[in-house]
Amino acid sequence: MAIDPQTVALLKIYIRDFLPIAQKSVGAAPDNVHLWPGAAGQPAEEGGYAPGLGYLAKDKINQRFRQHLWKHAKLRLCLHVMRHLAGKIILDQDPSAMSLVQHLLGHTKIATTQSYYAEVSQLIAQRRYLHLLDQSMRKALRRIDFGIHDT
Repeated sequence: MAIDPQTVALLKIYIRDFLPIAQKSVGAAPDNVHLWPGAAGQPAEEGGYAPGLGYLAKDKINQRFRQHLWKHAKLRLCLHVMRHLAGKIILDQDPSAMSLVQHLLGHTKIATTQSYYAEVSQLIAQRRYLHLLDQSMRKALRRIDFGIHDT
Protein backbone atom coordinates (compact mmCIF):
# COMPACT_ATOMS: atom_id res chain seq x y z
CA MET A 1 0.00 0.00 0.00
CA ALA A 2 1.37 3.41 -0.95
CA ILE A 3 1.74 6.21 1.58
CA ASP A 4 0.02 9.43 0.56
CA PRO A 5 2.21 12.52 -0.09
CA GLN A 6 0.98 14.38 3.01
CA THR A 7 2.01 11.52 5.29
CA VAL A 8 5.38 11.28 3.55
CA ALA A 9 5.90 15.02 4.13
CA LEU A 10 5.04 14.66 7.83
CA LEU A 11 7.39 11.69 8.19
CA LYS A 12 10.21 13.67 6.60
CA ILE A 13 9.64 16.51 9.07
CA TYR A 14 9.58 14.03 11.96
CA ILE A 15 12.80 12.35 10.79
CA ARG A 16 14.55 15.67 10.23
CA ASP A 17 13.39 17.63 13.29
CA PHE A 18 12.10 15.27 15.97
CA LEU A 19 13.82 11.92 15.55
CA PRO A 20 17.24 13.27 16.67
CA ILE A 21 15.58 14.68 19.80
CA ALA A 22 13.82 11.36 20.47
CA GLN A 23 17.09 9.44 19.99
CA LYS A 24 18.91 11.75 22.38
CA SER A 25 16.18 11.70 25.03
CA VAL A 26 16.14 7.89 25.24
CA GLY A 27 19.88 7.43 24.83
CA ALA A 28 19.54 5.65 21.49
CA ALA A 29 22.48 5.42 19.14
CA PRO A 30 22.55 8.11 16.42
CA ASP A 31 22.58 5.39 13.76
CA ASN A 32 19.39 3.77 15.13
CA VAL A 33 17.25 3.21 12.02
CA HIS A 34 13.88 2.99 13.80
CA LEU A 35 11.29 5.78 13.78
CA TRP A 36 10.55 5.07 17.46
CA PRO A 37 13.96 4.36 19.00
CA GLY A 38 14.24 2.47 22.27
CA ALA A 39 16.29 3.46 25.28
CA ALA A 40 19.94 2.43 25.38
CA GLY A 41 19.70 0.65 28.73
CA GLN A 42 16.52 -1.25 27.96
CA PRO A 43 16.59 -4.99 27.32
CA ALA A 44 16.58 -6.00 23.68
CA GLU A 45 13.19 -6.10 21.97
CA GLU A 46 11.88 -9.09 20.02
CA GLY A 47 14.41 -8.56 17.23
CA GLY A 48 17.36 -8.90 19.60
CA TYR A 49 18.80 -5.45 18.84
CA ALA A 50 21.96 -4.28 20.58
CA PRO A 51 21.56 -1.57 23.24
CA GLY A 52 20.79 1.77 21.62
CA LEU A 53 19.62 0.20 18.38
CA GLY A 54 16.24 -1.14 19.50
CA TYR A 55 12.79 0.32 19.07
CA LEU A 56 9.69 1.05 21.08
CA ALA A 57 7.16 -1.71 20.59
CA LYS A 58 3.55 -0.68 19.93
CA ASP A 59 2.56 -1.60 23.49
CA LYS A 60 5.18 0.78 24.89
CA ILE A 61 4.10 3.58 22.53
CA ASN A 62 0.49 3.05 23.58
CA GLN A 63 1.50 3.12 27.26
CA ARG A 64 3.42 6.39 26.79
CA PHE A 65 0.54 7.90 24.83
CA ARG A 66 -1.90 7.04 27.63
CA GLN A 67 0.43 8.47 30.28
CA HIS A 68 0.90 11.77 28.43
CA LEU A 69 -2.79 12.11 27.58
CA TRP A 70 -3.69 11.61 31.24
CA LYS A 71 -0.95 13.96 32.46
CA HIS A 72 -1.79 16.79 30.07
CA ALA A 73 -5.53 16.38 29.42
CA LYS A 74 -6.82 14.10 32.19
CA LEU A 75 -8.24 11.75 29.53
CA ARG A 76 -8.02 7.98 29.74
CA LEU A 77 -7.82 6.89 26.12
CA CYS A 78 -5.54 4.53 24.25
CA LEU A 79 -4.46 4.66 20.62
CA HIS A 80 -7.02 2.02 19.69
CA VAL A 81 -9.87 4.13 21.07
CA MET A 82 -8.44 7.20 19.33
CA ARG A 83 -8.51 5.23 16.08
CA HIS A 84 -12.23 4.56 16.48
CA LEU A 85 -12.84 8.12 17.60
CA ALA A 86 -11.28 9.35 14.35
CA GLY A 87 -13.64 7.11 12.38
CA LYS A 88 -16.63 8.40 14.33
CA ILE A 89 -15.64 12.04 13.80
CA ILE A 90 -15.35 11.48 10.06
CA LEU A 91 -18.76 9.79 9.94
CA ASP A 92 -20.36 12.50 12.08
CA GLN A 93 -19.23 15.02 9.47
CA ASP A 94 -20.14 12.88 6.48
CA PRO A 95 -22.18 9.71 7.06
CA SER A 96 -21.56 8.64 3.47
CA ALA A 97 -17.77 8.39 4.11
CA MET A 98 -17.89 4.77 5.29
CA SER A 99 -15.47 3.67 2.54
CA LEU A 100 -13.02 6.43 3.56
CA VAL A 101 -13.11 5.19 7.17
CA GLN A 102 -12.67 1.63 5.92
CA HIS A 103 -9.55 2.68 4.01
CA LEU A 104 -8.08 4.78 6.84
CA LEU A 105 -8.57 2.04 9.43
CA GLY A 106 -7.28 -0.68 7.10
CA HIS A 107 -10.39 -2.86 7.14
CA THR A 108 -10.36 -5.27 4.20
CA LYS A 109 -14.17 -5.55 4.20
CA ILE A 110 -16.65 -2.68 4.34
CA ALA A 111 -18.83 -4.95 6.51
CA THR A 112 -16.21 -4.74 9.28
CA THR A 113 -16.31 -0.95 9.24
CA GLN A 114 -20.10 -0.94 9.09
CA SER A 115 -20.34 -3.28 12.09
CA TYR A 116 -18.12 -0.99 14.18
CA TYR A 117 -20.04 2.13 13.21
CA ALA A 118 -23.59 0.77 12.84
CA GLU A 119 -24.67 2.57 16.01
CA VAL A 120 -23.15 5.82 14.76
CA SER A 121 -24.99 5.40 11.47
CA GLN A 122 -28.27 4.78 13.31
CA LEU A 123 -27.83 7.88 15.46
CA ILE A 124 -27.03 10.00 12.42
CA ALA A 125 -30.06 8.58 10.60
CA GLN A 126 -32.28 9.40 13.60
CA ARG A 127 -30.95 12.97 13.76
CA ARG A 128 -31.53 13.46 10.05
CA TYR A 129 -35.05 12.01 10.30
CA LEU A 130 -35.93 14.30 13.22
CA HIS A 131 -34.48 17.28 11.36
CA LEU A 132 -36.50 16.47 8.23
CA LEU A 133 -39.62 15.92 10.34
CA ASP A 134 -39.08 19.28 12.03
CA GLN A 135 -38.62 20.99 8.66
CA SER A 136 -41.79 19.38 7.30
CA MET A 137 -43.78 20.35 10.38
CA ARG A 138 -42.58 23.96 10.18
CA LYS A 139 -43.44 24.08 6.48
CA ALA A 140 -46.93 22.69 7.17
CA LEU A 141 -47.49 25.13 10.03
CA ARG A 142 -46.59 28.07 7.78
CA ARG A 143 -49.53 27.15 5.56
CA ILE A 144 -52.06 27.14 8.40
CA ASP A 145 -53.79 30.42 9.10
CA PHE A 146 -54.13 30.83 12.85
CA GLY A 147 -55.57 34.33 12.55
CA ILE A 148 -58.79 35.25 14.22
CA HIS A 149 -61.33 36.48 11.74
CA ASP A 150 -64.46 38.51 12.47
CA THR A 151 -67.56 36.80 11.27
